[in-house]
Amino acid sequence: MALAEKEKITVTDEDLAKRYERIAAGNPEMLGRIKEYYEANHKAKDSIVAEIKEDKAIDFLLKSAVITEVDASDLKQAQA
Repeated sequence: MALAEKEKITVTDEDLAKRYERIAAGNPEMLGRIKEYYEANHKAKDSIVAEIKEDKAIDFLLKSAVITEVDASDLKQAQA
């Protein structure tokens, strides 16, 4: 998670709410139970926060990526 720390990637209450909704898959009854579970179980909450940070870090990398096309023959020469 060095990238998350370096880029100061954080998880907000809104991020958690969205993840809880995704886990509940549109079931309002489950949503309440899911929120209660994660609020009561700090290890589980830490785990889901880490997952969200990882997702945000990957999104950051994808948005920051610079793609350069290289001719296949140039690539073969570089490997030799």
